[in-house]
Parts: sequence; structure tokens; C-alpha cells
Amino acid sequence: MSNSVVRVTQQGLGGRLGGSIKGAIVGVVLAVVAVPLLFWNEGRAVKRARTLAEGAGKVVSVPAAAVDASHEGGLVHTSGQATTDEVLRDPTFGIEKNALALERRVEMFQWVQKEERKERKKLGGGTETVTTYTYNTEWQSAPVASSSFEEPSGHENPSFPFEGETWRATDVRLGAFHLAPELAGELDQQKDVPVGEEQRAAVDAGLRDRLKAANGTFYMGESPNVPKVGDVRVSFRVVEPAPASIVAAQRNGRLEPYHAEAGGDIALVSYGTKSAEQMFQAARTANATLTWVLRLVGFILLFVGIRSLLRPLEVASDVVPLFGRLVGAGLSLAAFLVAAPVALVTIGIGWLVYRPLLGVALLALAVGFVVWLWRRSRKPLLVPPPPIFVPPPPPAPAG
Repeated sequence: MSNSVVRVTQQGLGGRLGGSIKGAIVGVVLAVVAVPLLFWNEGRAVKRARTLAEGAGKVVSVPAAAVDASHEGGLVHTSGQATTDEVLRDPTFGIEKNALALERRVEMFQWVQKEERKERKKLGGGTETVTTYTYNTEWQSAPVASSSFEEPSGHENPSFPFEGETWRATDVRLGAFHLAPELAGELDQQKDVPVGEEQRAAVDAGLRDRLKAANGTFYMGESPNVPKVGDVRVSFRVVEPAPASIVAAQRNGRLEPYHAEAGGDIALVSYGTKSAEQMFQAARTANATLTWVLRLVGFILLFVGIRSLLRPLEVASDVVPLFGRLVGAGLSLAAFLVAAPVALVTIGIGWLVYRPLLGVALLALAVGFVVWLWRRSRKPLLVPPPPIFVPPPPPAPAG
């Protein structure tokens, strides 16, 4: 049994052209997705900003010790200890904890395939690809399908004996308030729960005899220090009661998402004692970060889509590999120069719809960028130097 397999494949120019045309179709899909994503993101960002501005102007800070009926239906901010009376239990292993959440994590020592590709372009437009598949053993928390390996023989993974699972308390309170599930679920800081012989003794006999207590986990296998494929380790984590701050709607003694007039929902949850202003500022920062992340994602999708559309031209020019590389670099630059103004115009249109003043400025920037590119393209590659001034000779002396 070898833990490394090499495969060499050849592809002619015709096959590459066919693949690039299929890729161009995918490129159209990516570009079609990118433009609406960029436009939608601007609307989402404005809607979220307006929702947070509305909430910051309406929120009222209240003590968590008692529910004040005068704030019914309003947006409130409170801080206190998030707790529950429930004891969560893993029915398979018998682990019990008074916690907001209990998670069982199952890992199996499995074969994992990794691949490395090296492609070499050949004269005439074909390619030779050398793919090296290597096999290593690692702890994985999800089944790895060894049947899809390039070389499954000798690298078979068994099935999981049981799956990971999470149990959550159904009644979580913050002082006198009950928390809606979507708020309680935001409290997700986990802590390891080590298990030993005492916990193993509480497991049903049929399973207990197959377990070892090792390194704070339950272990199924011969030796925790020398794991073999198919060995399993089970660990546990809990979300314990903890101080928290919440901004949400008060309804019938519950804290639940607040629906703002701007159209969005407000349900802010943070660990520790935080003021309402701190929580809204964090939410505004998160909104700005998400906005820029989605802008970048939209631009990348647009660039990749346009580049894929141009891919057949690169493949056709690969008849001479060096020429193909030069064409590929030029096409990448062209894709960037097209994607950038299209993304700017799309974002600008979104701003015109949602933020008119800023939208005009962004569209002006995009138009200026296009005009600059057009003027640059019209300039001659070689500009003649200015004429050299030669002063006239001095007059001859008189006499």
C-alpha cells in the first residue's frame, strides 16, 4: 500500500477549448450573480444603518431584576446573569450539566486525501498535468468518504458509530426576563467538560466496556497515544450561565427581536455588562465590516466571471505557450479594468437609490475612471521628445 499516488493526464487543444467554453458559461452566471449582489448589499447596509439609528434613538435601559409593564412593546436594554434551571443530558453517555447548551463532539481518526497539481503547457496548445495524491491520517469531526479517493484500496474509513449533537435549554432567563431562542442562541461561548472514570462508570454497560477515559475524553480504540484508523474520541462542551447584555423588544415578560419602522430587526446580544451605546456602536461596526466584505465578494465574483469569459482567447493563444502566458496576463488586466468600473457603477446606482448624494459622487468617480482609461488608450506608445533649443551664435565683433 502506497500513501502517495501520481497520475499524469494529457489534454489537447480541442479539449481545453471545450472546457474553457463551459467555464465561460459559468462566468456569465457569476457575473449575473455579482451585479445584483453588489446592488442588494447597498440596500441592506442602508436598511441596517437606519434600523440601528432608529433603535439607538428609542432604546431605554431597564433593570433586569423586574419587568416594568410601562415598557411593553418597546425597545429595551438590560444587563444581568443569563441562567436556566434546566439540566441538559446526553442520553447516550449520560453526561448531565446545568447549562444553556451542551455539545457532544465526536471525532474519528481517518484517512484524508490531499492533492497537488502541476500543469505544463505544451507546444500546440495541449497540456500535461501531473497530479500527486497523498494520504495521511487525521482526527476529523465529520465522515470522510474514502470511496471517492483516487486510491481507495488500503485507505478505507469506517463509518461513525454515533454522531455529534447539541442540546439547548428551552427556557433561558436574564434576571426576570425570558429570552427568545434566537437571543439565547447568541450566547455561544463554550467551555470544555473533561470526563474521567467517574463519568465512564455512569455509561450503560454495553457501551462502557468499549470506552477508555483519556485526556478528558472518552476513547474507543486500543491506545490513545497511538491512534489507529477507526479510533474514536468523544468530548463535551457546555455554554455556562454568564453575565450578558441584551437590546431587544419587551413583550409579555420576554426579550425578543424588535421590528423597527425602518424595516429591520434589532436583537443585540453581548457577553458582559455593556451600555446600550457600546452595543449599538459594535453593531454599526459589524454592519460596516459586512458591507465591505460583501463588496469585495461581489467584485471578486465579477472579476472571475469576466476572466472566465475571456478564457477561450487565452487557451487559443496557448498554441505557443509563451505567447499564451502574455495573452493571459493581458486578459487578467482587461478583466480587472472592466470589473472595477462595472462594480463602481453598480454600487453607485445602489447609492443613487438608497443614498442619492453619495451615489452621484461614486458615479462621477466611475465615469472619471472610464474617461481616464479611454484617454490613456488613445495616447501613442512613443512620444517624440521636445525639440532641443540651440541658441544662435553671437554676432561678430565690430571692425
